[in-house]
Amino acid sequence: MRSYIEDLKNILNELNVYNKASELKPEDDLFSLGVLDSLILIQFVISIENHLKIRFPNDLITYDNFSTLLRAENLIREIKTKTDAKSD
Repeated sequence: MRSYIEDLKNILNELNVYNKASELKPEDDLFSLGVLDSLILIQFVISIENHLKIRFPNDLITYDNFSTLLRAENLIREIKTKTDAKSD
C-alpha cells in the first residue's frame, strides 16, 4: 500500500508554512504545532487535491481529518479507494 506521508510533507514544504516538515511524525498534531491554521488548511487541501488529482468532499474538510499526517493519509486512501471503485 502506497504511503502519502512524504507527499504531504513535500506539500507543506512547498507551501513554506513549516521549515521542519521533513521532521514531522505521522501522528504529530499539525494544529498544535502551528503547522496548520484555518487558512493554511485550505491551501493544504487544494495543494493535495492538485498534486494527487483527487477532490475532497466539503463535509470531509475538517480539522479532525487533517489534524495529523496519518489522518490526512487515511482520508486520501479512502477517497482514492472510492474513486478507483467508480472507475472500474
